[in-house]
Amino acid sequence: MAVDSSSNPPSQLYHSYLNLFVSQVNVVVVSVEYRLAPEHSLPAAYEDSWEALKWVVTCSTKDASEEPLLNYGDFSRVFIAGDSAGGNIVHNIAMRGGVEDLTGGVRILGAIYVHP
Repeated sequence: MAVDSSSNPPSQLYHSYLNLFVSQVNVVVVSVEYRLAPEHSLPAAYEDSWEALKWVVTCSTKDASEEPLLNYGDFSRVFIAGDSAGGNIVHNIAMRGGVEDLTGGVRILGAIYVHP
């Protein structure tokens, strides 16, 4: 099951790919729409992605409003992934996740870089 921030995903190509991906494997995907340059300079994309990860972590609690994440997500196995510029963002989020605590004992188990 893919979870998007809106009913109109910013990239239909990625939305379709992620829907196909999750239909083949037992994962939950959260797609992040981060602010883009040149309108928004760095670290805006890093901050948006970190906030999205923190939102996912809040869904690990029993009072979470996002039931699909709570019911189907395994918060002991969180991976982050990105391609192209997203690979750079993944690197920065992984580094930050190694320094800053995420609530509930959630940790980033791995990072996937696709054409970073």
